[in-house]
Amino acid sequence: MRKFEAAILRLYRRLLKIKPDTHIMDQEIIASISLPTPTTLLRRSRLRYLSVLLRCAVPDLWHLLCADRQWIQVIEDDMKWMWEQLRRASALKDPSQHPDQWFDLISHHSSYWKKLVNRACLHETMQIQKQHIVTTSLQRMCNRLHEHCDDWLGNVQWETPDQKQVEEQAFYGCLSCGLRCKNKAGEAAHMFRVHGQQSIVRSLFEGTQCEACLKEFHTYGRVKAHLYYSHECRNLLLSRGGGHAVQPGVGSFAGNELVRSHDRMLPPLQAAGPRLPDPGHREFQDIDDKLYIFLVDFFADHQDKDVEQTSLHDAICGHIKEHAISWTRAQCTFHFFVTNIDEAGASVFGFALKHVQDIFAAFRSPATWHFGSQTSTHRLTSKSIQHYHESLRALKLELEQAQQMPAIPKMFGRHRIILNAFAGRRRVGDVQYYLERDRHVDDAYFISVVSLDIVIDATWGDASKASTRQLWMNAIRERFVLAFLAGPPCETWSRVRSVNPASDEQHAEQPQQHLPRVLRDEEFLWGYSCLAIREIKQVNIGNCLLCFSLEALLETALAGSVGMLEHPAEPTDLEGSASIWKLPIVQVLQSLPGVQRLKFAQGLMGSRSPKPTELMCVNLPAMMSFLHKYRVRRELPQHRAVGKDEAGVWRTTTLKEYAPAFCRAISSAIRAAFASCEAADVLPSPPEAFVNLCRSMQASSFGHTIGKDYAGG
Repeated sequence: MRKFEAAILRLYRRLLKIKPDTHIMDQEIIASISLPTPTTLLRRSRLRYLSVLLRCAVPDLWHLLCADRQWIQVIEDDMKWMWEQLRRASALKDPSQHPDQWFDLISHHSSYWKKLVNRACLHETMQIQKQHIVTTSLQRMCNRLHEHCDDWLGNVQWETPDQKQVEEQAFYGCLSCGLRCKNKAGEAAHMFRVHGQQSIVRSLFEGTQCEACLKEFHTYGRVKAHLYYSHECRNLLLSRGGGHAVQPGVGSFAGNELVRSHDRMLPPLQAAGPRLPDPGHREFQDIDDKLYIFLVDFFADHQDKDVEQTSLHDAICGHIKEHAISWTRAQCTFHFFVTNIDEAGASVFGFALKHVQDIFAAFRSPATWHFGSQTSTHRLTSKSIQHYHESLRALKLELEQAQQMPAIPKMFGRHRIILNAFAGRRRVGDVQYYLERDRHVDDAYFISVVSLDIVIDATWGDASKASTRQLWMNAIRERFVLAFLAGPPCETWSRVRSVNPASDEQHAEQPQQHLPRVLRDEEFLWGYSCLAIREIKQVNIGNCLLCFSLEALLETALAGSVGMLEHPAEPTDLEGSASIWKLPIVQVLQSLPGVQRLKFAQGLMGSRSPKPTELMCVNLPAMMSFLHKYRVRRELPQHRAVGKDEAGVWRTTTLKEYAPAFCRAISSAIRAAFASCEAADVLPSPPEAFVNLCRSMQASSFGHTIGKDYAGG
C-alpha cells in the first residue's frame, strides 16, 4: 500500500509539473489537483466492482466471497465510508442497519450507484481542500505571531507547525560524499554503486529460498525484499551468522534472467522439510567496526584531556574520507558507542561522561555536518485544524497573563492606499464616496481607494487565488497599503439558516419556505464534515475569503496600519451556533495592540432590520464615537429579514450593502486615524507598477444591481 500511494502521488506531482526536489505536502497535492487520494481510488474501484458482482447473477460466486472475511470487511468499511460522505446529502441510511436499501440500489440502479460513488469521492476531495485552505492559512498566521510575540514573551510554550523533527527522523545520506538521499533505499544504492558496500541481507540467503521460513520466491529480488520486511526471518538468519556468498542483486544478469523466466503469476510457495535448530536470539548491531575502533583509539589517545566537539568532529571527518560510511550506519555506531560507556569506563579514560554524551547528541543532528542544510524531498503530512486551535488557545492564555504588549509604531506615507475588500457595486453613499467627497486641498496626503472585487478585476480582484492574496499581503506588510476594510461573506455563517419563518406570527399565513441548511456550528466552525457538493463549495469559498481577511488584518496590526473587519454579531440566543468570533485566531487577534472589538446594530444606522454587528478595528480609536454621531434612529426597526420576498429574492440580499450613515462613520474614523499621524518622508513610495495596478482597480461607475451571495455552481 505504501508503494501504491507513493506511485500515485508521484504521478500527481508530474501532472502538476512539480519538480522532484520541491518541498510539498500530500494534502496540498490532493487539494491542488482535485483528484482522489490513493486510498479513495481503491475504494472507488471496489465499490464499482461490487455493482458488477451483484448484477452478474452467479450464485456460487457469493459462497466464495463470503469465505473471504478480509475482503468482506474491506467492502463493509468502504460502504460505511461512502455513507459518511453522503449521509447529509442523500436519503441513504446507515448500511450496517439497512443493508437491503443499499443492495437494492446497487442491483437495480447501477448508473445512479456509479454517480453516488463519484459524488462521495468528490466530496472527500473537497473536504481535503477545506482542510488545506484552513490549515495553511492558520500556519502562516501562527508563524507571523511567533515572529512578533516570541521576542516580547520570551520562551512561550505554544507549539507551531515545525518540520524540523520530521526531517531529522527521515534523514539519509552519505557522510563521505556529503550527499543527501530521499530514503534508505537510495542511501543503500549509493553506498553500493559508489563505495562498493553491499547490503548484509544479500549474504543471508543462497538461491531463491528463505532458509528461515522455507518459502520459495523464484527471484533474488523477491527473497531479498522478504528478508528486508520480515524482521523474524532476518533476525533468525543474522543469529546464525549468515555465511553465504553475496548473492546477485536486483538488476544483475542472473537476477534479470530469473525475472524473465518467471511469469509473474506464480506466487511464493511454502516448502516443507527439516529446519536447522534455533541458535538462540542474538542482538545484531549494524555498526561500522572501523569507525568504532577509531572512536575507542581516539579517546584512549586523549586520556585525562578535555575532548572538544570540534576536534572530535574534525578527526571523524578525516576518518570517513578514507573509509566511506552512510548516515544510518554512522548514527548506529555513535549510539552503540555512547550506550556502552558507563561512569566506570569514563573514569578509566579520564573524561566526563555527560560531556561526551552531549557531543554525540550534537552529532545526531544533520545540521552538525556539511550537508545538514540541504532541502529534504520526503513526503510530509500536514497538521490538523485542531492542532492549530490548541496552539492559538495556549497563546491566548499567555497573552492574558503577560503584561500589556508594547504598541507598534505607526508610519504613514504621503500616498495612502485603502484596500476595500469585497466592496461590491459602487453606489452613492458607500465608503469610497465619503472618502473622496471629504477630501481637502490642504491635506498633507492623498488617498487612493482600491476596490478588491472580482467584478472589478478578474485576476487581482479574485481573493480566492493564491497569487492575488500574496500580492496584497506583501503590499500591507511593506506599508504600501495603509488601510484595509473587509466584510467577508457571511452567508454560510448566517443565523437565519436556523430560523423557521413559518413559526413567526408575521409569516404564519405564508406557505413555509425552504431555507438553506445550517452548514456550521460551534463544534465545526469551519464547516461540517459532510455536506452537499454545492454546500461544500460555498463553505470552501467562504473559508478562503475569511482566512484572507483575518491574515490581512493580522498584517495590518503588525504593520501599525489601519483596518476594520465587519461580521454579524455572535448570537447569544442560539446555543451552539457558529460565529467567527468563537474562532481562536480571532480571539488572539483581539489581544494585539491597537485592536478593539465593538458591537452595535446597523439598524440604528439606517438598515432595514436590527442586524446586530461586531467590528474588529485596528488603530481606529474613534470608531464608536463616529457610530453614535452618525446614527439615524433611536429605536431598532422591527422588520425581520427571513426567507424570500414577493419577487423570490432573499431578504438578506439587501443587507449586504452598508447603510450610508455606517459608511460615513467608517470614512470619518479612517480620516481621523490618518490625520493623527503626519506623513513620513522616510517611508518609501509604492512602486510605480503597483500604483498603476491600484489605479486600474479604482471603481468610478455606479452599479444598479446587487450581486448574488454566492455565484458558484
